[in-house]
Amino acid sequence: MSYISLYRKYRSQTFSELVEQESVIRTLQNAIKFERIAQSYIFAGPRGTGKTSVARIFAKTLNCLNLDKDKAEPCNTCDNCKQITSGTHMDVIEIDAASNTGVDNIRELIEKSNFLPSLGKWKIYIIDETHMLSNSAFNALLKTIEEPPAHVIFILATTDPHKILTTIQSRCQRLDFTKISQSAIVQRINDILKEEKMQITDEAIKLIAKYSGGHMRDALSITDQVLSFSNGKVDIDQVYHLLGAANIGDIASIIKMLKSDQHVEYFKLMDKLFYEGLDAVLFLEDMLEFLRQVLFIKIGLKNMVIGPTVSIKSYQEIADVLSKEQVYSAIAECSKAMQQVRMMEDSRVFLEVLLFQAFTGQIAEEKKVILRTEAVPQRKEAISSARIESSRPATRVVEKQEAPVQSEPKAVVRPDVELDIVSVKHYWPDILAYLKKNKKAQLSAMLKECVPITVEGDFIVAAIDNKFSFHHKKLNEDESKRDINVAASEIFSRKISIRIDFKSGSDMPTDLEKDDFEESTFLESSEIPDSIKDLAKQFGVEKVEKV
Repeated sequence: MSYISLYRKYRSQTFSELVEQESVIRTLQNAIKFERIAQSYIFAGPRGTGKTSVARIFAKTLNCLNLDKDKAEPCNTCDNCKQITSGTHMDVIEIDAASNTGVDNIRELIEKSNFLPSLGKWKIYIIDETHMLSNSAFNALLKTIEEPPAHVIFILATTDPHKILTTIQSRCQRLDFTKISQSAIVQRINDILKEEKMQITDEAIKLIAKYSGGHMRDALSITDQVLSFSNGKVDIDQVYHLLGAANIGDIASIIKMLKSDQHVEYFKLMDKLFYEGLDAVLFLEDMLEFLRQVLFIKIGLKNMVIGPTVSIKSYQEIADVLSKEQVYSAIAECSKAMQQVRMMEDSRVFLEVLLFQAFTGQIAEEKKVILRTEAVPQRKEAISSARIESSRPATRVVEKQEAPVQSEPKAVVRPDVELDIVSVKHYWPDILAYLKKNKKAQLSAMLKECVPITVEGDFIVAAIDNKFSFHHKKLNEDESKRDINVAASEIFSRKISIRIDFKSGSDMPTDLEKDDFEESTFLESSEIPDSIKDLAKQFGVEKVEKV
């Protein structure tokens, strides 16, 4: 007879043989005892926790010819039990939804479900990896799940119940399977080793249970692998080697080497580990668990530190060389790196640099430098401002006292400037610039299409070509009008209101650059210094252009 894997050979055959999952077992056994069998079930939980095994045991119990309802256990001796165990029973159909995802597969299943059972009382469909079914397949199954034939029971096993349509979930009784504890896995492995008459050290079994992650099938697969690797007794080093993980001693050595500046030795050790097949993700998981134990020691929770004496000694040695802050920092960096490492094909260099920075204090120093760098510009700005103020001539200071610097840049206009069409057109570009500098660039661009046409007191009317209907609508919105009036008021140092009117293209005045209205009268403006006016009169100049 060919070899059978441990997880298949020692698959649980009765409810009493199942490891943990007490709530699931009790629910199903009570349903059998009190004849409260649901028409459909969802078995949801992580891989390797017994979903398919429980489904088969439940099917055997329902169809057992020698069933004792008080015990609600299959006899495993009748023909029905034997055939279900071997997978040859005609009324217990197992379907792999991952390879039968289409609606046609489900329609065929529905058609066959209408036939009465051939050998047992119930026809039971066990659909594994149910979440892999397509939406069309789920919809086809929906009506049958809701009202199946009286002799049919559906068991939907899945690791991702959230992917099953809610309309399906609402019609099923859901039983949740949980991960199996390490102690239960250790006990199960020991029982199997006695049957197989093989030996694995207690520390190695605990390590297998740890790396199984609460999945019994994974634990038995690892056990199978290490038994095949070793001719005699399996020890913990062989398990580390097969899993591609670093042992506690290697992790402690890495940290001690980096803390004592033995950088050459550190890179040699990392080279050796990767040469032996180190798995970067497993290594980071082990490093985090190691640092967790060290943290317990640092915060005075030594009673929570678990592991063999040798491991606890290593934890204590590292706790003596690392501060709490360094432990916190290392845990944070390793946690952040975990996802990045999973996405890398070759993570060796990344991992080496990460550990080097984390345990030589470089990451902490970089953070301090960043904080100092963020503070430096503020100090430099303050010092620079002080130096500029002190280096300016006294006359400049006096000028500043007479005209304080405004918070927003704008043209300086005296309140006594006459507000007429000439001055408005002259300072219109300054209004546009003010809006642009105050993050109103779109409004400035729209207002650029307008030309001032009349001034009445502190009220300015500007025109825009009627082809710019969108501009006109936007400029006359309350918020836009408020921003434009604020800009004009700031430029002219008085409260100004601006209204934008439509003009046809032929009625629009010429643009500001081509108009020479400003040059013909600008000499009379009070904004021109008297010295310039006198000089212009001496040469008979009537027009002055301000640039």
